[in-house]
Amino acid sequence: MVLSGVTIVLSTYNGAAFVGAFVESLHRQSFRGWRLLVRDDGSSDATRDVMAQLALIYRAEARE
Repeated sequence: MVLSGVTIVLSTYNGAAFVGAFVESLHRQSFRGWRLLVRDDGSSDATRDVMAQLALIYRAEARE
């Protein structure tokens, strides 16, 4: 059986200090057939801002 893709679902709450390292860890994996769905549970920190910035960075890189 060959995996064509994996969906990773991340639920976060006030995780701004951690989501960058999490996404960078995913990006360093040799398997590239993944997509990340993020659900924020009403964070009061900058989690959504951090995820938006990461999305811009990694989407642009994926298009290259």
